[in-house]
Amino acid sequence: MTIGFFVEGPKSEKPSITILARKVLESKSMRRGVVARVGGGDLFNAQKMKVHINTLLRIHQDITKIIVCVDSDCNPSEAEGRAKSTERQLASFRLKTVPRYVLVIHALEGWLAADPEAVGKVVGADVPRHIPQDLEGVCKPADLLDQIFAKYGKDFRKTQHGPLIAGYADPAAIAHRNSSFRQCQEAIIDP
Repeated sequence: MTIGFFVEGPKSEKPSITILARKVLESKSMRRGVVARVGGGDLFNAQKMKVHINTLLRIHQDITKIIVCVDSDCNPSEAEGRAKSTERQLASFRLKTVPRYVLVIHALEGWLAADPEAVGKVVGADVPRHIPQDLEGVCKPADLLDQIFAKYGKDFRKTQHGPLIAGYADPAAIAHRNSSFRQCQEAIIDP
């Protein structure tokens, strides 16, 4: 059995989501595969998502669950409304596997920054004092990571540092500080 993920943004976000999902599964002693795809700007377009989903299911016939991670981009209520509407439309298509939409408040970097210890291991310093407790109040978490890395003379690069932070991250630590990650965790674990 495999879980399929659709993420928005550049392909660079696929490894981070895949790593975090595998860690969640491992923490619950669940053995499932994880496959991630980039949905580009189509995540709220039900017709295009239907095509993406059917293609994914043709390639990976063992997929039993699909999770679509959408960034709220500083507007969670609008993104949530669009996600629910798209979920309803996709359910009406009678797909073999209907996806569950999970809101990422505000972007994937908010999940990554929620584990200061993991960020510190990548930066090479103790960084907890630089990361606010309420990361869902940080509209542009990538800017926060840019600032933290800059304090230590480094440039934050999503493609390079995102997967490294995810590799060191503790899903429990992220879930403790980020409710949208908790929702993603529940979607991963839920049969």
